Amino acid sequence: MNNQIEHPYAWLDLNALDSNIQFVNRTCKTKPVRIATKSIRSVDVLKYIERNLKNCAGFMTYTAAETLYLIENGFNHFLIGYPVMEKQSIKKLLWKAKEGTDVTFMVDSKEHLQLLQQLAEEIDVSVQVCIDLNVSADYSVLYFGSKRSPITSIEKLQSFLRSIKRYSHIQVVGTMAYDAQIAGVTDHFDNGIKSKLVQQLKKRSKQSVRSFRQHAVSLMKAQWALKFVNGGGTGSMAYSDEQSDVTEIT
Repeated sequence: MNNQIEHPYAWLDLNALDSNIQFVNRTCKTKPVRIATKSIRSVDVLKYIERNLKNCAGFMTYTAAETLYLIENGFNHFLIGYPVMEKQSIKKLLWKAKEGTDVTFMVDSKEHLQLLQQLAEEIDVSVQVCIDLNVSADYSVLYFGSKRSPITSIEKLQSFLRSIKRYSHIQVVGTMAYDAQIAGVTDHFDNGIKSKLVQQLKKRSKQSVRSFRQHAVSLMKAQWALKFVNGGGTGSMAYSDEQSDVTEIT
């Protein structure tokens, strides 16, 4: 081991990485892929993946400050995967947006809209936002999925869309429906009964996710010119690739 190498560092098996990239290219036949940066903590590796993906939609980042760092390193086309409240970093990002950088903010509450509106008014720029839909399944005794957005129904989405109309500098350009219960939960266990239960839950979830997302997209398209509908994850690429309403996969 060379003790002169500065920390932090990592050894990367490029053959394995190439195999993973090829797998994604084969699986996502019709949809572009958005790279989740929280899983790839290296600028060089992000650039390598971007070059070798058949169709790259851009990057899903997880903080405003990280997004600024990636802009400084030559990246573009960002969807911030979580709502952010970093006031100074958001202002810097809005200046970048005014200069032409493609950056979209995730929103799921009025507080997010209010902050973005306030800062956008100061800079006089339109803010691109993506509405985070919660497509997890809540069976009272079992919550199947991720506890992300409070927008869990069409009624709540309709209320949120009505509130957005009050904000002159907010532009809805996309929506995200992350099906964590399909993408991130294995259905192969040593316990055969558990495997069958999870498989049935996933089957039901696919139907409910599709129905909710299609209805939601229809509502949003009636009011906004959506640029993208983000869906899926690593474990649900094949399923998401088949969905007509999904335009990109993370």
